[in-house]
Amino acid sequence: MHSIITYETNVAYSKLKSIPIESLIKFQETKDVQNIPQENRRAWIGVRYREIRIVSKSGKIRDISAVGWRGNSVFAYYDFDEQRYHGSYH
Repeated sequence: MHSIITYETNVAYSKLKSIPIESLIKFQETKDVQNIPQENRRAWIGVRYREIRIVSKSGKIRDISAVGWRGNSVFAYYDFDEQRYHGSYH
């Protein structure tokens, strides 16, 4: 089970890093998913595809400004405040 979660995290993280920063910024500013290239909008997390989204500003980790994917165990996102990518599983 742990290896599946690690794999899903790595795939989501890699997909996120392949999206141009400019596209992530436009998505965050406009909330229009059309700013993200279609082939990079979804990642397989858990039992279904999940679409990229704006991560809650008051999420579990801390108050952040970010976009990415979050499942029950997978979390991959780009943090605009720190200007860096994060990928984690728990």
